[in-house]
Amino acid sequence: MFAKSSSSTIQATIRTLMYSRMIGGNVRDHCLMMMGHFSCTVVMGAKLDEEVQNDIILESLPNSVNKFKLNYDMLNMKLSPIDIMHQLESVEKTLVKLVGAYHVEGSYKPKGQPKCGKKNKK
Repeated sequence: MFAKSSSSTIQATIRTLMYSRMIGGNVRDHCLMMMGHFSCTVVMGAKLDEEVQNDIILESLPNSVNKFKLNYDMLNMKLSPIDIMHQLESVEKTLVKLVGAYHVEGSYKPKGQPKCGKKNKK
């Protein structure tokens, strides 16, 4: 009776992990939520090694961190999920700085309008 309940709980938790996607918010909260689900599966008896956990976390991230994912794969990094979370936090801070740098206000006046109220004379 309890084995069946445990099995359905594991399946539900793994389903939640597989369909989780980061939509807004910050990386830290998302990674902590994912690690909570990993802990639940371990308590219930499922075995997900760190490599699988890392793959699940990386797959759940938005496209804005694709360069990090590519570097992770190309360099064959062996990090724990917590180390990945810290790396992603630094990437997130860098992305925020870059986005802030592109939002600079300028003084643009459309062509064809006279400057300072003067009319163009031919």
